[in-house]
Amino acid sequence: MAETTTERAIDGKTLQSSNLKILNNFDDYLVAIVGIEDKQHFLEQLPTMLNNDRFQSFDDIKNSPVFVHSELETDVFLIISGTLGKQYRDQLILERQLKCVYVYCKNESYHIEWTKEIKKIRCVTSDPTTLIEKLHKDVRTFSNRWPFDERSFIKSSIPTSQWFHLFLTMICHTPDTITLPYDDMFNECRSYYKNNQSVLRDINSFAENHKPVDPIKQYTRNGFLYRILNHALRTRNMGLIRIFSPFIRHLHGQLWKRQSAYYKNLDKEQLIRSVYRGQYLTEEQVDHLYSVWNSNHPIITLTTFGSTSRGPNVAFRFALPENGVVSCLFEIIITDNCCDSTESCFYEAPVFADITSISEKRDEREVLFSLVTRFRIIQIERQRMENNDSLLVIILKPAEPEDMQNKFSASSIIEEFKKLEDAQVYKDILDMLQETADEETKFNSTNWTVWWNNLKSQWHQGVRDKSPLNLIFFGCFTNSLKWSRKAIDMHKDSLRTVPSIELNRSCFRKLYEWSNALRTPVPTRWLALYEEYLEKLCTTNTKEARNTVKTAAETYEKIGDTAHTNSCYEKLLALIGDTNTKMKKEIEKKVKRLENPSAPTEKKGSRPEPIVPYREPSKVYKMQEQLWMIYESLKDCADDPNSIKACFTKVNRLLRLAAESYDAGDSRIILRMPVIENAGLSVNDYRFYCLLSTERHTEKLAIVIKDGSNNHELTLWRYEKYMHGWIFLGQLKHCLVLCKGSQSGISLIDRLMKKLNVVLTMCAIYLCVKPRSKKVNVDGMKFVNVIDEGTKQHIFGDIFDDNLLAKLQALEQEIITGSGSYQPISDSYRESKLDPTTMEPKDVFSDP
Repeated sequence: MAETTTERAIDGKTLQSSNLKILNNFDDYLVAIVGIEDKQHFLEQLPTMLNNDRFQSFDDIKNSPVFVHSELETDVFLIISGTLGKQYRDQLILERQLKCVYVYCKNESYHIEWTKEIKKIRCVTSDPTTLIEKLHKDVRTFSNRWPFDERSFIKSSIPTSQWFHLFLTMICHTPDTITLPYDDMFNECRSYYKNNQSVLRDINSFAENHKPVDPIKQYTRNGFLYRILNHALRTRNMGLIRIFSPFIRHLHGQLWKRQSAYYKNLDKEQLIRSVYRGQYLTEEQVDHLYSVWNSNHPIITLTTFGSTSRGPNVAFRFALPENGVVSCLFEIIITDNCCDSTESCFYEAPVFADITSISEKRDEREVLFSLVTRFRIIQIERQRMENNDSLLVIILKPAEPEDMQNKFSASSIIEEFKKLEDAQVYKDILDMLQETADEETKFNSTNWTVWWNNLKSQWHQGVRDKSPLNLIFFGCFTNSLKWSRKAIDMHKDSLRTVPSIELNRSCFRKLYEWSNALRTPVPTRWLALYEEYLEKLCTTNTKEARNTVKTAAETYEKIGDTAHTNSCYEKLLALIGDTNTKMKKEIEKKVKRLENPSAPTEKKGSRPEPIVPYREPSKVYKMQEQLWMIYESLKDCADDPNSIKACFTKVNRLLRLAAESYDAGDSRIILRMPVIENAGLSVNDYRFYCLLSTERHTEKLAIVIKDGSNNHELTLWRYEKYMHGWIFLGQLKHCLVLCKGSQSGISLIDRLMKKLNVVLTMCAIYLCVKPRSKKVNVDGMKFVNVIDEGTKQHIFGDIFDDNLLAKLQALEQEIITGSGSYQPISDSYRESKLDPTTMEPKDVFSDP
């Protein structure tokens, strides 16, 4: 139902200042106008603000993009009448593509009542200028430079997304021997901007003067190239991605070269210890991140180029408080392990580089991550800032090889792929990956895990040395008949070129021997041998002929070729006749099963897990993910005396993991440590670099370095976090002292608490001492309230019952006898690799 309002023109100055044509030309949104009778002034004046393809009017909401979804999942900003909005209120809440709703009505006070609790509704107004101002701000807010939401990493923790990831990986590693012209890319740009003469001039100028040596500079201009490329990556438009593949290859290659140069000159470079990204997310997107964080595989994969900054203050500018969205700060910790992983051939190794010196926006101090960068979610925590605004802090670190589920490493594949010289083989591989990724997204039909395992099996058997890469890929499918048939046909062509096989084309015995050798590693090659040579020779009822046809039927069934499977069974029945009743019945049973297949059983993990909103626990209970597990472990074994001893071993292991996390990340950021080959740091290491950092902070330098180490807001957050961690460890130590059951654990806690003392001291210096000064002002400190209103006991109080204490006392003598007297760890103790089941390190040495 259309609703009439008092017709008012939109303020001209507002329209001019709200121009979104250039800024967001290729962000994926549509402004839909539904149910407004006097909509004509919107349709006449919106072209000043938006391109014509960015807004559309609909008479029926059911025919609008709100309910009619496109494959590209375009974000919808809906201007709707109050009456229609109230009627479809519940459906609007559930529509994921619908980002914001603007209720345009005459009776504002009436419609405000039913819209109060709906976060998607951004305003209720009868003033079109107010509506446009809000719409402009929201489009800018939701059209971010780094779309860090489900489109960037949806389904990244399950195997189905691996097809698209491998597709992007192949694009990044396109061989230099394959010539990819830029002409198609420029023509595509001209097609998109055919009605914009200003941009067309930029495209033509770029085409005339383009050099592949400066892709980073072109990318950071935020012009036509950046917009179209990110449009393609966000929407998974693989056809468009392939058109831009020459630029993607060169951009990825330049990032890799700059990264390699950075790691070769670490002694001369300012180390990248952490980078930051300010971002708005919806509540739904935050819930998605929480669900990934709480899963067994908290890994996300970035499928766009990711812009970050070395300066937190730059990131804060992109996450200022805004109603209806969650202001987020991503902190990405760059550990020294990233340096080591670049030397390996794992394609999961992150590729990133500081591009400040060649960027068009040098003030952003940008660090750019390449495609298919995987991150482990370390922590998600809401932080109250000094001005009482809330910020969601999301801590990530680049995933390491051991983080990768099922070890999906394409190192060998990439090396072979980069050797390709045949453009047709290159095209075939990308065609296969593109089509399979599309089918997986639409139908969830192709099992990546099976394909990958088949590929690894063939790879280890040396097939890569004998067959082209596209043929190897095709031959690994078990439920995609198109690619299996391609593999069979290619194998036929290959077999015809083998003189020894051609000369024995009529010799069943020789061919039968060869078929036995081919059957296991390469099923499609075996089927090619069968179709081209053996099938026509299996005409007599011999054991070898029966086995050959039976094997063919079973192999066809494995690759999902029902027609050929039935044909083989019919041929086998004809060969047997009435001579073998038992075999005949077995075959007839199989044929019947093929004619009436049972519904396939859905495999665990084949569908994405539903998003379950996660309620954050009290900070009193939080230190790090690993330390929280200690508490859960102690609770789980409270009623089982046989598992208490094992629990102490687990406690020690988790304490070491926590210590490794501090040594690899927090300490190196806050204390500005150089690259230290030995991963394990001593307490004295912490103290030494604390003194150096204090001196650097207070000395009168010409330039004060402002980064993640000494940023005021981040330091306040870290100080509170470390203080809660210190208290947590103290209570854990109290628990272990009571039972006298884990002396090594007590030593580890003492050592970790000393390290926390150091980083707390450094945080206090950053907060209380002004840079280039030695004057102390404690007004910058923040009192940490460690009392939780809902807590009536200590964190471990609920496991201290009489029965548990009795069980612990019964184990006390045994444990003391086995572990010896308590030996504290010296402050100079350093470790490289620890045996997780013992206190003794494999090599211990003092500080030099």
